[in-house]
Amino acid sequence: MPRYEKTTDLDNELATVKTFGVAMGYGYAKKQGMISYDFDLFKGDDVAAYAEVKVRSNKHDKYPTTMIRQSKVDAANDRLLKTGLQTFLIVQWKDLLGWCVMTGEWKVEKAGRYDRNDRNDLGLHAFIPLEAFGFITATK
Repeated sequence: MPRYEKTTDLDNELATVKTFGVAMGYGYAKKQGMISYDFDLFKGDDVAAYAEVKVRSNKHDKYPTTMIRQSKVDAANDRLLKTGLQTFLIVQWKDLLGWCVMTGEWKVEKAGRYDRNDRNDLGLHAFIPLEAFGFITATK
């Protein structure tokens, strides 16, 4: 499976989780490799939560929902059952940074992106409504 992340994408993710961490009182560490989330979140020396980070090029209210691969939601639900720790979806839109608890049941449909002509981009996706998000700061 091809990897599309560039160094600038990773830098943007890091800046996003840093802003979230400062606002919410978490330290963070990037997870390496192809796993179902991006960062461990710490309170002191202890892992207190997990984070999946997305950086979007559109404003937060362009769509009524945010789409994420259902397998990531399933993995977050499994982690919650095994560890008791939540996974946050942290999204940096063009105009706002928002976050929500990723676990739970969301509307699921077959969807994906078509711009890369990669069939691996298509599959079951969860659609999380904007109302589920808290917003931290206007950044631009």
